[in-house]
Amino acid sequence: MNNRNNHIKREIIWLLALLMLAIIVTRFFFQLWLSNSALDVFLDANYVMLQQWVVIIAVFLFLTFVSFSIKALHRNFHSKSQNLIALLSGMILVIALTIIPNELLKHSLTFSGGWTSYPPLSALGDTNFATAPTHNRTIRLLTYLFMTLQLGVTISLLFLAYSWGKTKHYR
Repeated sequence: MNNRNNHIKREIIWLLALLMLAIIVTRFFFQLWLSNSALDVFLDANYVMLQQWVVIIAVFLFLTFVSFSIKALHRNFHSKSQNLIALLSGMILVIALTIIPNELLKHSLTFSGGWTSYPPLSALGDTNFATAPTHNRTIRLLTYLFMTLQLGVTISLLFLAYSWGKTKHYR
């Protein structure tokens, strides 16, 4: 029983250390600290604000998934708690990588450039106008990046679950 408590304490210490690392990473890479309220993202002509906790949680999930997957691989998938934490953080990361591009796309499509066309285009009749693309290149690139990350995390999750299922003895 004491060995199991030590194992749980060790995993909690790892999670807290990864949370502190996520806060430090967001501080140095994004110039966010706990006193600032948001991260400002400029995508071409679009302006999106992300709350600091969203950035910290995304970095924490990524660090947790990578570190616990490496730990599970190192221990040959025999540790139930490490495998479970890696699977849960990976699944939540896939969900987050699904939501983030949709939010960026929603904000970019609702952006108003602050100008109005006079006379209104509807008064010109049936003239064929070239329509502007609904996605700009930066958002499309970010969407492809998030989809690639999703695919990599999903393949890693499948490998982790398959390898965990192949082991016969759990600790």
